[in-house]
Amino acid sequence: MEQLGIYEVSPEDFALAEFVDSSKLELQRIVRQGLNMLRKENA
Repeated sequence: MEQLGIYEVSPEDFALAEFVDSSKLELQRIVRQGLNMLRKENA
C-alpha cells in the first residue's frame, strides 16, 4: 500500500467508483480499513 501511495488518498476519493461499481464493493470501507491498519502499525 505504501508503494502505491496510500498516504495520498482518503476514503472519500473512492465514492464515485463505489457508486458506479456494478459489484457494489464497499471501496470506501476497504480503504478506511487499510489506512487504519497502517496507523496502528506505525503507532
